[in-house]
Amino acid sequence: MSFVQYTISIDNPLTHLFNVEIKYTPQTDQTDTLYLPNWIPGSYMIRDFAKHILDVEFSDSTGALKHNWTSKNNLLVEHNGQAITVSYKVYAFDLSVRKAYLDQQYGFINPASSCFTIKGQEDLLCRINLPKPIDPTLDTWRPATGLSLNNA
Repeated sequence: MSFVQYTISIDNPLTHLFNVEIKYTPQTDQTDTLYLPNWIPGSYMIRDFAKHILDVEFSDSTGALKHNWTSKNNLLVEHNGQAITVSYKVYAFDLSVRKAYLDQQYGFINPASSCFTIKGQEDLLCRINLPKPIDPTLDTWRPATGLSLNNA
């Protein structure tokens, strides 16, 4: 895989949780580091975006992979060189443009503060999949983004 695939989905907006799934192929031997920034452009204070990350799981075709936090914003995963799937939840109840917000009226996610980056793969193409929410109260929701859209 020559790109990193992100899928951001919603189960129930009342939980204020986005589901994030990342699929990528390791380019290193045995371990990878995934990280979130400590600051983002336009907001030059040190932040703790990782405090909103919940239920992190790593897996490959053989099952669950061992991982641990090595600092407040870095995760280390041990792997076998196979394609990896990372899944986690982002608690989204902050109306600022720095983080994320989700309820039955509105959803916003800032990928810079919510989507892990794989160290050493920063220059790879990223694809973001936004599946239609299954919750019927969100039936009329449509994404708004500055990214190029492919409705395939």
